[in-house]
Amino acid sequence: MVFNMRSTRGIFSSFESGYRFASYTLELSPFKTLIKIEIPMCWKPLVCASVLAWSRAIGEFGATLMLAGATRFKTETLPMAVYLNISSGDFEIAIGASLWLLFISSCLLLVLRMINRAV
Repeated sequence: MVFNMRSTRGIFSSFESGYRFASYTLELSPFKTLIKIEIPMCWKPLVCASVLAWSRAIGEFGATLMLAGATRFKTETLPMAVYLNISSGDFEIAIGASLWLLFISSCLLLVLRMINRAV
């Protein structure tokens, strides 16, 4: 969530304030300005920031291992499943989990490319 908040803060701080002030002159509240003007104008960078934050979170291995440990079926994420199955000798399951990670990351990259082409 911290990764997404940093990106979101940067996106909204780079937003041109003239649109915001113009909406205030049209008597829109700050919330309506956010919903009707700022988010529609910034939706592509917001989606990109969310996809990047989610892809970074799905690949977190070190933090999960350090804080929660490697417990099967309790703290098992996909990267942790790869680690646990390789260490126990279940290479087929480890390869399957690795292929899922590749599939998910490929889909995320495809979404990002489609959004960037639409810009």
